[in-house]
Amino acid sequence: MDDVVFYIVPLVVKPIPMLFRKFYRCERCSNEWADVWSAKCDDDCSRCGARHMSPYKSEDADDGEAADHVS
Repeated sequence: MDDVVFYIVPLVVKPIPMLFRKFYRCERCSNEWADVWSAKCDDDCSRCGARHMSPYKSEDADDGEAADHVS
């Protein structure tokens, strides 16, 4: 009977980061926008420049939506 040879090949699994779609409303000028990032963080208004706007709503986003935004 022939000998059976088994090879163990390491499997490299790259973790998939969780992404969030966050919805913002500027307290100064009422501008509304959404952004997708890998963290739930504040953002600055692109219209009037008001800083540190917190999202009023956040939801899970899929990884194809903003691969270039993952930090």
